[in-house]
Amino acid sequence: MRVNNKIITDKTKIANILHNNHTDAIEKLKHEYNSQGTEQTAMTDKRSQSMYLKPASEKVLTNVMKKLKTTKPTGHDEVSNYLIKHMAAEIITPLLDIANCSFQERVFPDKLKLVKVVPVYRKGKHDDPNNNRAVFSVSGFSKILEILMLNGLTAFLVKHKVIIPARHGYQ
Repeated sequence: MRVNNKIITDKTKIANILHNNHTDAIEKLKHEYNSQGTEQTAMTDKRSQSMYLKPASEKVLTNVMKKLKTTKPTGHDEVSNYLIKHMAAEIITPLLDIANCSFQERVFPDKLKLVKVVPVYRKGKHDDPNNNRAVFSVSGFSKILEILMLNGLTAFLVKHKVIIPARHGYQ
């Protein structure tokens, strides 16, 4: 990796350079968004007006697990979707408990928020950090909770006629 005409070979320094490069890009986007006159409003806790998610069932969770793509790379936990699919019978009960507890408490588990970031070369000079893009690998368990949440959110929006089933593009 080349930075300021110096060649960097230390993997930790390279990781920090890429991290800072992507963080700076995100901060720039946030600044541009905020400078367009959009205001961020504070969210208040209005649980009585919030969406209700029905508890997930074993059948629904089993179907979600069966549909996981086994070709995807592993997340930070290094547990492959292939392993999750083949261990489904053994892990379905605790995973169902975690998912339903997460929905009931309105909290996404911190450990499932972690992602593995891999820099992927785009074009140009290989040693320029700006020529890499970040690819995020999410844990299979996180993906399962996300899909269950999406299913619940979609059902809620359809039930309250915010979106209609005929509008496939929004689902």
